[in-house]
Amino acid sequence: MKPNITFIGLGVNDLQRSIEFYGNGLRFPQRESPDTIAFFELSGIMLSVYPRDKLAEDVTVPNDGSGFPGFTLAHNVE
Repeated sequence: MKPNITFIGLGVNDLQRSIEFYGNGLRFPQRESPDTIAFFELSGIMLSVYPRDKLAEDVTVPNDGSGFPGFTLAHNVE
């Protein structure tokens, strides 16, 4: 098994503005996705931008700023 990060999830306060920044500003290739999240392909790593409060809920931690950095990392295996 080759250790590497396969997915980075960013919790953002303004989803639409973040999509415009990564997609239009940095020109990251965007994958088709629902309106509630955006996925971008980056040289073997997938980047997602997702509302911060929803990301905290997804990983079952409080979104009050104490201890939750607002991002997740994933290592997917077979």
